[in-house]
Amino acid sequence: MRMWVRGAIAMTMIAGSPGWAQEAPIATSGGPMLNFSGCRYYEHAGFKGWSRDLRQGVRRAYVSDRYNDAISSIACSDDCSIIVYEHRDFQGANREFAGNYNYVGDRWNDRISSARLSCR
Repeated sequence: MRMWVRGAIAMTMIAGSPGWAQEAPIATSGGPMLNFSGCRYYEHAGFKGWSRDLRQGVRRAYVSDRYNDAISSIACSDDCSIIVYEHRDFQGANREFAGNYNYVGDRWNDRISSARLSCR
């Protein structure tokens, strides 16, 4: 297995694969510092485009038509993580993100429909 880092996106080439690279989620120590307990999700990689806050105690059974299947990066305060789901009402595959991710990876890019916050 080989790994290349190009800008803000790491690409992993799996030996024996037909030449396709898969982009994995990229955790970063950079990114926005949130001044509240919660997470913020963004339209584009690198914390760009529109954003929306998810504060402690909030769950979104549906992120809304505007944000549905349109999230590419996530930033969370140190005390929180976000669990995202591929369908509304917390259905389908899910993944937890803690910290800042300037790219959520190919599996989750533009596929998030609902989210719940977990804070300590």
